[in-house]
Amino acid sequence: MNINDGLPLVAPRVIPVLDPGFRPAVLAVRAFRSLVDGTGSSVPLRIALEQTDGSVFHFETQVLPESHPQASANVAYVERFVKFLLWARGGWRIYVDGPESLAAGLTVITARPRPAGSTPTSSASSSSIISWKSCARGISRRNTP
Repeated sequence: MNINDGLPLVAPRVIPVLDPGFRPAVLAVRAFRSLVDGTGSSVPLRIALEQTDGSVFHFETQVLPESHPQASANVAYVERFVKFLLWARGGWRIYVDGPESLAAGLTVITARPRPAGSTPTSSASSSSIISWKSCARGISRRNTP
């Protein structure tokens, strides 16, 4: 089994002849979720996508605790989870309720560069579509379908 950004890359039972190195993402997700379930101390992660009409869709998953030796896989797992949700549901803002350690990784991944010719309004070189909230404060639930 190979590792990609901390996520296990599991070989399928039937190896494709044209691409023997192919590793389906669904098998990596299953292996990660199995690892999280096996720890007995998983950490809840809630994600909400806000759409342009104001509706907010909520999703929940679990990640590894920060003290786990393979906790680096959390960022890769959550990044792919969020990208899938954006593809499936769409949205313009992401609200995350989870461990603070994921904030930096997700903010870097989702940062948007400033348009050419614009002047910075702060010391940050990019803006983010993520609003981060710690587990203690939570996500306010409004317009839930």
